Amino acid sequence: MTTPPISFLSDPFEGDINPGTADGAKLFASATKDRTKENLLTIAQSKVTDIMATFRHDSNMFCWGKLINMIDDNKGGRVRILEDFTLCNLMLVQEEAARTWFKQDHKNGDPYTHTLKAAFDPATDSDDKIMFFRQVRSKMIAKRIESSLSSASWKVLFGKRKHFTWMGSNGIASYDGPTMLQIIISTVNPSTRVGISDLKVSIRTARLVQVQWDVVALCDKMTADYLLITELNGKHDDMVLDTYTALLSGKNDIFNNFVQRGKDDWELRKDQNYEDVMDNATVKYNNMVKQKIWTQTDPKDVKILALTTLNHELQNGKKAGKSYAGAVTGGGVAEKEWVFTLDPWRIVKEGSSKTVDGKTWNWCPHHKREGKYDGMYVAHTPDKHDEWLERKTS
Repeated sequence: MTTPPISFLSDPFEGDINPGTADGAKLFASATKDRTKENLLTIAQSKVTDIMATFRHDSNMFCWGKLINMIDDNKGGRVRILEDFTLCNLMLVQEEAARTWFKQDHKNGDPYTHTLKAAFDPATDSDDKIMFFRQVRSKMIAKRIESSLSSASWKVLFGKRKHFTWMGSNGIASYDGPTMLQIIISTVNPSTRVGISDLKVSIRTARLVQVQWDVVALCDKMTADYLLITELNGKHDDMVLDTYTALLSGKNDIFNNFVQRGKDDWELRKDQNYEDVMDNATVKYNNMVKQKIWTQTDPKDVKILALTTLNHELQNGKKAGKSYAGAVTGGGVAEKEWVFTLDPWRIVKEGSSKTVDGKTWNWCPHHKREGKYDGMYVAHTPDKHDEWLERKTS
């Protein structure tokens, strides 16, 4: 009995996948998994960044390149659907699809129909075996694309199905994934000046609040937009300035002072690139998170909140010293002292509880004031709030 040859692959998706086997079925299911509703894509030029980033990620993750990066250009070379926007076109991709579905040795320019090869037997025919594995990978791409689009966008793409549908003799239609991808890319046209302009606007208007104050996420988003601009042969000369502007859009004085010092050096003609600025800011951010001093509440806002609350309590004839401080801090601290000693992190939720300086604080949603805060970290747990309030008001 001959031992089957061993395939040395660094990634299981690089190999030939047969969904008829247990392992192949698992790989196929993983590569065609539905996206969550919030991550669905819209086919629109304004969404070119998301579309390119998403499908490039999928291509790398599931090895689409064996099909989408091997398009015969009729000149003895190959073009790539996701990279060579001005060179790759629908006709070339469809010729490649004919080698997947119609005839393995199809030559560009030869006639073909959108029908699957008759007498197809990959178990005994080597050419059919090659076509079979191409068909599996093509279907993986097609199903992933379909599950990635919003309902409206899928309807638009489905309206062009004559370009990517191949019909079998049994009446079952198969969709060619690379052709679907080419139609999407040609629709959003990443090489247009509008696309580059949108990317520049995205960089210029990037702010920490857009990513829930996450410096790492902010830097990743800006970097992705910048790299796509360069891939489209564009330039963005204000990247360092825009990086500083985005990083300084938060309200943490410690972080802002750190970033501002770097910007001051840059304005004094000290050479810097955006990557170094982002790296330094990321290190500072990560350290502050570990030290539990990363908050985005302006101390001035906290003081205004305290004074507004105190005024409200006084106007309602309540004892400011106890009822005000108790209702806000849970500690019986006098109102004047609270104005200057309440830590901003106590009204910024980061979980059901947190430990600061060895003490555990619990998030209680019952401490709230409309337009000011909606919960606070206190010593008691939410289920003990009524007991705590009774003690404070007795």
